[in-house]
Amino acid sequence: MKDEVGGGASPIGGGGGGGGGGSQPPETGPDRPTAPGEVQRLRALLEDAESEIADLEARVAELEGELGAAREAGERAARDQAIERELTRAGAVDLEAAAMLLAASLGGEPGADIAAGVRDLRDRKPFLFAGPPKGTNAAMGPGVAPDELGEMASRARNSGDRAALLRYLRRRRST
Repeated sequence: MKDEVGGGASPIGGGGGGGGGGSQPPETGPDRPTAPGEVQRLRALLEDAESEIADLEARVAELEGELGAAREAGERAARDQAIERELTRAGAVDLEAAAMLLAASLGGEPGADIAAGVRDLRDRKPFLFAGPPKGTNAAMGPGVAPDELGEMASRARNSGDRAALLRYLRRRRST
């Protein structure tokens, strides 16, 4: 009777070699590698990726440093250009020497008043500038501001008046 009650393979039952035990390996697929070689390969890929990330982070830090240096150089160039522009307006004879002295007197202050520095330099070292400072030449009369001279030239040009042209030329010669 043993054979009848359930010891053998039964077409109905759950005995035998099918499905529900815990001794079967887990399903394989893209989410669950089972081969030890596959795990090692993925670990090596992860280490390579981490190394690449570290290299990229170092390169980003290097580029940020270069960007900071380029910004500083741009700011210095813009300041130097503003200094040269003001010195040219003031009639500096030796632009390079005057620019060096002005830059030294202004220091590294980014918001320094360049025009005030030029006026101070002109007062301290008038030999660096062409002619006397405005308004101090008694023989020629009061000095003329560059804007006023430009206005006289514009008036003479636009009006076509010879008297205006002569006034402009005399004034230009006297300054």
